[in-house]
Amino acid sequence: VEQLLMFITGIGGPGKSHVIHAIVEMFWRCGAPEKLTLSAPTGSAAVLIDGYMIHALTFLPKCHLPVNQTDLESIWRAIEYLVLDEASLMSAELLSQVSE
Repeated sequence: VEQLLMFITGIGGPGKSHVIHAIVEMFWRCGAPEKLTLSAPTGSAAVLIDGYMIHALTFLPKCHLPVNQTDLESIWRAIEYLVLDEASLMSAELLSQVSE
């Protein structure tokens, strides 16, 4: 199965957050809200979309302690779709690590 990638861009205020809320509503109506999670690189951006900081979902950046694979798998077990808001605030290195 090929990975679905979508990028929505625009200046502040045109309704990107409304698109995110519509996606959430669609997953609820389809009976699959557990397959979707929302994330952002900052706490304030995550709160605005009722999501999580990407660092909390991925245990990034990698620290000196090894990542608990069981904890990571339990977070991602049911998730098939990730909405990453404010991706422009993330470095290319962090985006690559998230992809891994």
